Amino acid sequence: MNTIILGLDAFDPQIFENLSAQGKLPALTKFAERHSYARFAVSAPPQSEVSWTSIATGLDPAGHGMFDFVHRNPSNYSMFVSLLPTRQTRLGTEFARPHDSHTLFDEAIQQGYPAASLWWPATFPARLDSPVQQIPGLGTPDIYGRLGVGVGYYFGEAPQRAETKIPVKSLKKKASDSFTGNLAGPAQKKADSAQSASSAFSIIFQDDTHARLTLGKQTVDLALGQWSPILETQFKMGLLVSVHAITRVILTQGLPEPRIYLLPLQIHPLHPMWRYAVPRRFVKEAWRSSGGYLSLGWPQDTTALEENWISDAQFLALCEDIFETRQRVFMHHLTNYREGVLAIVFDTLDRVQHMLRRQRPDIIEAWYTKFDRVAGDVIQRLEQMPAKPQLLVVS
Repeated sequence: MNTIILGLDAFDPQIFENLSAQGKLPALTKFAERHSYARFAVSAPPQSEVSWTSIATGLDPAGHGMFDFVHRNPSNYSMFVSLLPTRQTRLGTEFARPHDSHTLFDEAIQQGYPAASLWWPATFPARLDSPVQQIPGLGTPDIYGRLGVGVGYYFGEAPQRAETKIPVKSLKKKASDSFTGNLAGPAQKKADSAQSASSAFSIIFQDDTHARLTLGKQTVDLALGQWSPILETQFKMGLLVSVHAITRVILTQGLPEPRIYLLPLQIHPLHPMWRYAVPRRFVKEAWRSSGGYLSLGWPQDTTALEENWISDAQFLALCEDIFETRQRVFMHHLTNYREGVLAIVFDTLDRVQHMLRRQRPDIIEAWYTKFDRVAGDVIQRLEQMPAKPQLLVVS
């Protein structure tokens, strides 16, 4: 049961085989030749949450119950996101597990081995009754309990867009180089109505393309077209109750009519409002070893790219950051690995191919070679381990 699982979401076998034949994926090609390689039958439908649940359980959708991205309530035919089912308890509405099937991680625990999964889809909310160490992937909501959209701010002429998912808000001008705005948080009940909590922020420009943003107690420098580090903020919901959130900001247009874009407000891994990940020390270790990471199940903001809030280059820069952050966490745990199952799902390739596969084959090829280098690094590390765990590369 000593196994490392390297999950590569949307790693197309046809592209792999073509690049492998050209000698462009040396590490994975050598690994396949020394061991074995086979194509999987595709789940129906071929969606990430369905496929990865089948891989984790060894069951088809009829066995584990993840049939699609959207399910229907059989009692009233209302639709809900399959990754975020809810249930009623004495304390109110809470998130329920997307499925209850026995997984390979559960099997490892039953056999007396430790098990850890990083960013595996359909693993939110955390199972407090399980010793599996887990950071959830696809299906982790934002602080509003949704899959997450960001927010755009502008001063001057409003962005001209048709139907959009991303809310657009105006900045208030305080001086020629100073602007303010409000970030809306979760709804809080007041008397007979519900109002959104808010967190104010300010932007002061040093010149046309550089500014300093202050949100809550945190201040960061912004440069035109560059993502900020992770920002932490909180929304006061009542006496001694606050919701903590994280985001990143990008200045997309400078003076005289600035625009900024904020990623979806995400669960703070160290201060979660729901059962996010377990155990707590595992989450702290991931946060420390990575320097902080985005928690949303789909953090690569494809919606911002679709709606022209960010450019192709800015989207790819975000994807690179997410990939490198998760790689640091995985390599940290791999360095400390002794036995059991350690698994990670890298899902950034899926998002990049969603947006750029047709028009930018060069970028897609670069991502395949990137994963080949990661696989090569993992293979080299495993060869030096006394335990000699087996490696499973799966997509």
